[in-house]
Amino acid sequence: MQPLNQKQVSIRDSLLNSSQTMMANFSLNPDISHGSSVSFIPAGTVTTEMLMQILPYGRFQICRFLAFLFTMISTSHIIYNMALFLLMPHITCDSADCSRLSVCSDRSIHYSNDYSNVYTIDNWISQLNLFCSSNIYVGLFGSVYFFGML
Repeated sequence: MQPLNQKQVSIRDSLLNSSQTMMANFSLNPDISHGSSVSFIPAGTVTTEMLMQILPYGRFQICRFLAFLFTMISTSHIIYNMALFLLMPHITCDSADCSRLSVCSDRSIHYSNDYSNVYTIDNWISQLNLFCSSNIYVGLFGSVYFFGML
């Protein structure tokens, strides 16, 4: 580790003085809930440029930031849309009772997806024929995806 130069030493001392001032102000007036305002760090003492000079910021931090960014972006397209991928479609059928339970219990009832309904989309439920599957299997379908991400 390189020794600090004179400018970095003065910035460090300025930060230390600011933190000591903050602690002194806090100990003098610990109850600030009644509308009194306490300025912990005097104005103009610490600037962003000072912090950027004294804090370590280099190639490792840039690479780590990009790794986190790519991880969040690449998985968010699936995670945020998981509810839409597993949304049960609305159906239309010939019989009077056109519910999921009746259609799945009696396979002789002909049904089709009602795409005029705004909640019916062509998703994994219709593509993988999961409409008559148990809710446990549909939930497991999403859970296995998250387990695979670990």
